[in-house]
Amino acid sequence: MLNKIKKQLQNENKHILGHQYMKKYAVTIPLVRHNQSLSVLFEKRAESLRRQPGDISFPGGKVENQDMNTMDTAIRETSEELGIPISDIEIIHEMDIYVHSQNMIVYPFVSYLSTSSFQPNPKEVDEIFLVPIEYLMNTKPEKYQINLTIEPEEAFPFQHISGGKNYSWRHGYIEEMFYYYEQYVIWGMTARILYHFIDKIKP
Repeated sequence: MLNKIKKQLQNENKHILGHQYMKKYAVTIPLVRHNQSLSVLFEKRAESLRRQPGDISFPGGKVENQDMNTMDTAIRETSEELGIPISDIEIIHEMDIYVHSQNMIVYPFVSYLSTSSFQPNPKEVDEIFLVPIEYLMNTKPEKYQINLTIEPEEAFPFQHISGGKNYSWRHGYIEEMFYYYEQYVIWGMTARILYHFIDKIKP
Protein backbone atom coordinates (compact mmCIF):
# COMPACT_ATOMS: atom_id res chain seq x y z
CA MET A 1 0.00 0.00 0.00
CA LEU A 2 2.83 2.42 0.86
CA ASN A 3 4.44 1.91 -2.55
CA LYS A 4 1.09 2.57 -4.25
CA ILE A 5 0.72 5.81 -2.32
CA LYS A 6 4.26 6.89 -3.22
CA LYS A 7 3.65 6.13 -6.90
CA GLN A 8 0.33 7.98 -6.89
CA LEU A 9 1.81 11.12 -5.30
CA GLN A 10 5.00 11.23 -7.39
CA ASN A 11 3.25 12.81 -10.37
CA GLU A 12 1.08 15.19 -8.38
CA ASN A 13 1.79 18.90 -8.81
CA LYS A 14 1.24 21.36 -5.98
CA HIS A 15 -1.94 23.41 -6.20
CA ILE A 16 -4.14 25.48 -3.95
CA LEU A 17 -6.35 23.06 -2.02
CA GLY A 18 -9.75 22.85 -3.70
CA HIS A 19 -8.58 24.74 -6.80
CA GLN A 20 -10.53 22.42 -9.11
CA TYR A 21 -13.79 23.75 -7.67
CA MET A 22 -12.83 27.42 -7.90
CA LYS A 23 -13.31 29.89 -10.73
CA LYS A 24 -10.00 31.00 -12.25
CA TYR A 25 -9.23 34.44 -13.67
CA ALA A 26 -6.11 36.17 -14.99
CA VAL A 27 -5.40 39.91 -15.15
CA THR A 28 -2.60 42.15 -16.30
CA ILE A 29 -1.17 45.18 -14.51
CA PRO A 30 -0.47 47.13 -17.72
CA LEU A 31 2.40 49.60 -17.79
CA VAL A 32 2.24 52.31 -20.44
CA ARG A 33 4.79 55.00 -21.32
CA HIS A 34 3.06 58.38 -21.23
CA ASN A 35 4.58 61.89 -21.31
CA GLN A 36 8.08 60.43 -20.90
CA SER A 37 7.11 58.59 -17.70
CA LEU A 38 5.58 55.25 -16.83
CA SER A 39 1.92 54.88 -15.85
CA VAL A 40 -0.44 52.06 -14.90
CA LEU A 41 -3.52 51.64 -17.09
CA PHE A 42 -6.90 51.00 -15.47
CA GLU A 43 -10.34 50.27 -16.87
CA LYS A 44 -13.71 51.54 -15.72
CA ARG A 45 -15.99 48.55 -16.21
CA ALA A 46 -19.05 49.04 -18.38
CA GLU A 47 -22.22 49.92 -16.48
CA SER A 48 -24.06 47.27 -18.50
CA LEU A 49 -22.01 44.41 -17.02
CA ARG A 50 -23.72 42.05 -14.57
CA ARG A 51 -20.74 41.81 -12.22
CA GLN A 52 -19.15 44.92 -10.68
CA PRO A 53 -20.55 47.48 -13.15
CA GLY A 54 -18.70 50.79 -13.04
CA ASP A 55 -15.88 49.48 -10.84
CA ILE A 56 -12.22 50.19 -11.60
CA SER A 57 -10.28 47.11 -12.66
CA PHE A 58 -7.30 45.76 -14.53
CA PRO A 59 -7.80 44.13 -17.94
CA GLY A 60 -8.52 40.44 -17.49
CA GLY A 61 -11.11 37.73 -17.36
CA LYS A 62 -12.00 34.10 -16.89
CA VAL A 63 -9.62 31.31 -17.88
CA GLU A 64 -11.18 29.51 -20.85
CA ASN A 65 -10.61 25.95 -22.04
CA GLN A 66 -8.87 27.13 -25.21
CA ASP A 67 -6.24 29.08 -23.25
CA MET A 68 -2.90 27.30 -23.00
CA ASN A 69 -2.28 28.71 -19.52
CA THR A 70 -3.16 31.66 -17.28
CA MET A 71 -0.64 33.93 -19.01
CA ASP A 72 -2.37 33.18 -22.30
CA THR A 73 -5.67 34.21 -20.66
CA ALA A 74 -4.21 37.48 -19.39
CA ILE A 75 -2.82 38.39 -22.82
CA ARG A 76 -5.99 37.40 -24.67
CA GLU A 77 -8.29 39.33 -22.34
CA THR A 78 -6.07 42.43 -22.41
CA SER A 79 -6.01 42.36 -26.21
CA GLU A 80 -9.80 41.92 -26.44
CA GLU A 81 -10.71 44.56 -23.85
CA LEU A 82 -8.27 47.27 -24.97
CA GLY A 83 -8.54 46.60 -28.70
CA ILE A 84 -4.82 46.14 -29.26
CA PRO A 85 -2.86 43.37 -31.01
CA ILE A 86 -1.30 40.65 -28.88
CA SER A 87 2.11 41.64 -30.28
CA ASP A 88 1.84 44.93 -28.33
CA ILE A 89 1.63 43.10 -24.99
CA GLU A 90 4.85 42.04 -23.27
CA ILE A 91 4.55 40.04 -20.06
CA ILE A 92 7.23 41.20 -17.63
CA HIS A 93 6.53 39.19 -14.50
CA GLU A 94 4.01 36.86 -12.89
CA MET A 95 2.91 38.15 -9.49
CA ASP A 96 1.72 36.16 -6.46
CA ILE A 97 -1.55 34.30 -6.92
CA TYR A 98 -4.52 35.96 -5.24
CA VAL A 99 -7.15 33.71 -3.62
CA HIS A 100 -10.41 35.62 -3.32
CA SER A 101 -12.87 34.88 -0.53
CA GLN A 102 -15.65 34.32 -3.06
CA ASN A 103 -14.41 30.98 -4.37
CA MET A 104 -12.07 32.34 -7.05
CA ILE A 105 -8.36 32.41 -7.87
CA VAL A 106 -6.77 35.34 -9.70
CA TYR A 107 -3.44 35.14 -11.53
CA PRO A 108 -1.91 38.65 -11.97
CA PHE A 109 0.79 39.45 -14.54
CA VAL A 110 2.75 42.69 -14.95
CA SER A 111 2.78 43.71 -18.59
CA TYR A 112 4.21 46.45 -20.77
CA LEU A 113 2.03 47.80 -23.58
CA SER A 114 4.12 49.16 -26.45
CA THR A 115 1.28 51.27 -27.82
CA SER A 116 -0.78 54.29 -26.82
CA SER A 117 -3.54 53.63 -29.35
CA PHE A 118 -6.40 51.84 -27.62
CA GLN A 119 -9.87 50.92 -28.87
CA PRO A 120 -11.62 49.70 -25.70
CA ASN A 121 -14.44 47.19 -26.18
CA PRO A 122 -17.61 49.17 -25.23
CA LYS A 123 -19.38 45.99 -24.12
CA GLU A 124 -16.86 45.59 -21.30
CA VAL A 125 -15.12 48.94 -20.82
CA ASP A 126 -16.67 52.40 -20.38
CA GLU A 127 -13.31 54.18 -20.30
CA ILE A 128 -9.61 53.77 -19.57
CA PHE A 129 -7.27 56.07 -17.66
CA LEU A 130 -3.62 56.21 -16.64
CA VAL A 131 -2.12 56.75 -13.19
CA PRO A 132 1.60 57.66 -12.98
CA ILE A 133 3.74 55.07 -11.23
CA GLU A 134 5.37 57.82 -9.15
CA TYR A 135 1.97 58.89 -7.81
CA LEU A 136 1.16 55.32 -6.76
CA MET A 137 4.56 54.80 -5.15
CA ASN A 138 4.12 57.96 -3.09
CA THR A 139 0.49 57.39 -2.13
CA LYS A 140 -0.60 55.25 0.81
CA PRO A 141 -4.03 53.70 0.36
CA GLU A 142 -6.70 54.17 2.98
CA LYS A 143 -7.42 50.90 4.78
CA TYR A 144 -10.70 49.74 6.27
CA GLN A 145 -11.79 46.51 7.89
CA ILE A 146 -14.78 44.34 6.96
CA ASN A 147 -15.60 41.99 9.82
CA LEU A 148 -16.73 38.48 8.90
CA THR A 149 -19.35 36.63 10.93
CA ILE A 150 -19.97 32.88 10.99
CA GLU A 151 -23.53 31.60 10.64
CA PRO A 152 -23.77 27.79 10.43
CA GLU A 153 -26.81 26.47 8.58
CA GLU A 154 -29.82 25.19 10.53
CA ALA A 155 -28.93 21.52 10.12
CA PHE A 156 -25.30 21.99 11.22
CA PRO A 157 -24.29 18.99 13.45
CA PHE A 158 -23.27 20.93 16.56
CA GLN A 159 -23.51 17.69 18.58
CA HIS A 160 -20.38 16.40 16.85
CA ILE A 161 -18.06 19.29 17.74
CA SER A 162 -16.50 20.29 21.04
CA GLY A 163 -18.60 22.94 22.76
CA GLY A 164 -21.61 22.40 20.53
CA LYS A 165 -23.46 25.64 19.83
CA ASN A 166 -21.00 27.41 22.12
CA TYR A 167 -18.02 26.45 19.95
CA SER A 168 -15.47 29.25 19.89
CA TRP A 169 -15.34 30.15 16.18
CA ARG A 170 -12.45 32.18 14.86
CA HIS A 171 -13.75 35.52 13.64
CA GLY A 172 -11.91 37.01 10.71
CA TYR A 173 -11.94 40.15 8.65
CA ILE A 174 -11.09 41.41 5.19
CA GLU A 175 -8.88 44.46 4.83
CA GLU A 176 -10.12 46.74 2.07
CA MET A 177 -7.86 49.38 0.50
CA PHE A 178 -8.84 52.57 -1.31
CA TYR A 179 -6.70 54.59 -3.73
CA TYR A 180 -8.04 57.92 -4.98
CA TYR A 181 -6.91 59.51 -8.23
CA GLU A 182 -8.77 62.47 -9.70
CA GLN A 183 -12.43 61.32 -9.92
CA TYR A 184 -11.56 57.63 -9.75
CA VAL A 185 -11.71 55.27 -6.76
CA ILE A 186 -9.61 52.10 -6.94
CA TRP A 187 -10.61 49.54 -4.34
CA GLY A 188 -11.35 45.86 -3.74
CA MET A 189 -9.35 43.15 -5.46
CA THR A 190 -7.78 45.64 -7.88
CA ALA A 191 -6.43 47.74 -5.00
CA ARG A 192 -5.03 44.68 -3.23
CA ILE A 193 -3.19 43.48 -6.34
CA LEU A 194 -2.00 47.04 -7.02
CA TYR A 195 -0.71 47.42 -3.46
CA HIS A 196 1.22 44.16 -3.73
CA PHE A 197 2.76 45.25 -7.04
CA ILE A 198 3.77 48.70 -5.75
CA ASP A 199 5.23 47.15 -2.60
CA LYS A 200 7.37 44.84 -4.74
CA ILE A 201 8.85 47.59 -6.93
CA LYS A 202 9.61 50.12 -4.21
CA PRO A 203 13.33 50.64 -3.64
